[in-house]
Amino acid sequence: MATYTGDQQFTAASLPLLYSECIKEQRLSKALILSLGGSTDPIVASIASHKPSFVVFYASHKSSANIGTIIDELKGRSVTFDHRVIIVTNENDLVECYEDALKSIEHVRDLGVEAKDVTVDYTGGTKNMTAALVLATVNKQFRFSYVGGTQRTKEGLGIAVSGNEVVLTSASPWQVMQVEEKRRLAVNFNAHQFRAAEEIARALSKNLPPPHNEVFVHLAEAVGGYHAWDLFKHNEARLLLSRAHGGLTNVLPFVSSDKGILKDFEEGMGRNLRFLDKMITGEKKNAQIPTFNHLSDLMANARRRGDEGRYDDGVARLYRALELVAQIELSTKYQINAGSVEPEQLPEILRDEYRRLYTNDHSGKIQLGLTASYRLLRELGSVIGTKFSENEKRLLDIQSNRNHSILAHGLAAVSKEVYEKLYAFLGELWDIKQSIEFPRLNWE
Repeated sequence: MATYTGDQQFTAASLPLLYSECIKEQRLSKALILSLGGSTDPIVASIASHKPSFVVFYASHKSSANIGTIIDELKGRSVTFDHRVIIVTNENDLVECYEDALKSIEHVRDLGVEAKDVTVDYTGGTKNMTAALVLATVNKQFRFSYVGGTQRTKEGLGIAVSGNEVVLTSASPWQVMQVEEKRRLAVNFNAHQFRAAEEIARALSKNLPPPHNEVFVHLAEAVGGYHAWDLFKHNEARLLLSRAHGGLTNVLPFVSSDKGILKDFEEGMGRNLRFLDKMITGEKKNAQIPTFNHLSDLMANARRRGDEGRYDDGVARLYRALELVAQIELSTKYQINAGSVEPEQLPEILRDEYRRLYTNDHSGKIQLGLTASYRLLRELGSVIGTKFSENEKRLLDIQSNRNHSILAHGLAAVSKEVYEKLYAFLGELWDIKQSIEFPRLNWE
């Protein structure tokens, strides 16, 4: 076996080679990061127990003097290993200790050891050193170790009596911390903060063991799909959500916890996918004709903006939805395309006026805006057209406030009141209950 000394300098390129040679000699493929204090017995016990191929000593200047003694004693027990030393700049400063602890992780990363094969022993060192080491490594999915004892000095309150050390090993605290991370994921997703939610889901997928990590791989893809949907990228959303739905369905039988929450989310995704399929199929049949599915989607998007307090964005969508209601009514009941009206489709009372006012100079087609569309509906006997006409003054008042918006013609922000009034106005024209709902994650 190749021999490496603690004083030898390793590069990022040479460390994986070192590790590979350790494996060839049937050494345990583990690395140990440990904090070193004044007492050497717990350190010797820890290394002898874990039998690592590589040790990172995280030590103060004073305690580093003990490393030679520790290595010699372990050699006497036929326990050998390669090592590096991280000298703590100031063992009594938590921030500086934390920065030095991060260097320990860098060495292990360069070595090429998987997180599951790394153990962190935080027994020795000052309180600031041990706290910093745990803080720096707690989210890396390393195992953790602590050396206690069956007997202690100072009537049980001091250090472990030599020869009575007990090495206690536990799984990564990340298993416990994931509860808070899942809550953060749910809070962000349910508040439509999709980018933040996706980032958290991806972090969970990297730090949890199978099959739970797979759950969050699929959830991250699902969140990406909902983000695409929120941007009206329906084809991209369907692709991502379809993959995520299939993956989540397959992994659910192997998940022991959170099954109810995940099942509810999966079923919600299924409903959403069926809606997307219908909407996209309708778009392929006739991309120029809006449908009630488009209206449902737009209203849901407007509501999400309102939930976020983004009333300017919400009102912009609601105005488009108001126009869509008229366009859909004209198309479905009277086979009139508001963007390309034939003169003979117009009632006699409107024909000349509409030709004069709304004929496009380039296409020669009669193209109707919001008010003209609703007026046409009224003349055609539509209930929606009549309702709009009877409440048009209310709309004009709302529109006057909206026109002062920075997204319209002014510099002010749209108020919640204006948003809610326009939403209510639309509700009187069309059954908003048909609006699509994204599922919720119930880890809050």
